[in-house]
Amino acid sequence: MDEQKLPVVRRMFYVVGVEGLPMHRVKKLFDSEGISPPKRGRYWSKQFIRSRIMDDAYKPHTFDEVKKLVSSEVAAKLEPEKNYGIWWYNVRRTIAKQIAETDGRRYRLRATTIIKPKEEWITVPVPDSGIPREWVDVARERIKDNRAPSSAGHRFWELSGGIF
Repeated sequence: MDEQKLPVVRRMFYVVGVEGLPMHRVKKLFDSEGISPPKRGRYWSKQFIRSRIMDDAYKPHTFDEVKKLVSSEVAAKLEPEKNYGIWWYNVRRTIAKQIAETDGRRYRLRATTIIKPKEEWITVPVPDSGIPREWVDVARERIKDNRAPSSAGHRFWELSGGIF
């Protein structure tokens, strides 16, 4: 398969899931090929790649799986022979406050985001992305244990107090 011709998100799943490349390599690959990141950014971010791989909108779900998650009115409007992605609505609550700076004349916005309980989330079925479920499952399995390395506060660590 010529992965160069795949759409960007589909290629992301192919390269991570099928070829087994790490997310950092995917980021470098897209940057070196001049593929524009979303929102006209300059470089791709690993956080964005991870969020796309973990997003349920790209994972195809059968009608029976979706039917369990949505109301009967929504399920009645879906076609049983098709697959659907899932987009979650009402996941976060963002509270924005205006904070006065030191002189009292300038203000800045401080936002706090809270993840709501899963019972409050609303399931919205979306059209199938066309990415095979196997690619999605393998890609998610490959990145499930990825953790950012500790920066340790970028501290300088003294070695043995000058004994060496």
